[in-house]
Amino acid sequence: MKAGIGLKCFVWPTQTVVTFPSAINRVPFSAQNVTKEMQGLEVTGFAIWSVNREGDGPFKCYKYTQGGDANLNV
Repeated sequence: MKAGIGLKCFVWPTQTVVTFPSAINRVPFSAQNVTKEMQGLEVTGFAIWSVNREGDGPFKCYKYTQGGDANLNV
């Protein structure tokens, strides 16, 4: 089976299709802690990610986000 973003395919009733967002996702984060000298420290930032469009990128995304095997049809 071919995998990719933006592909179209015919699906039989017993097959499963997984769709992924093709947009770039931005996830902000913030962490607070106290140093050894009892000074407050705050770190803020963001991570940018998207599903890798090349090769088995969509299968890896499914496997790591859903905790399953992308090759099993269950």
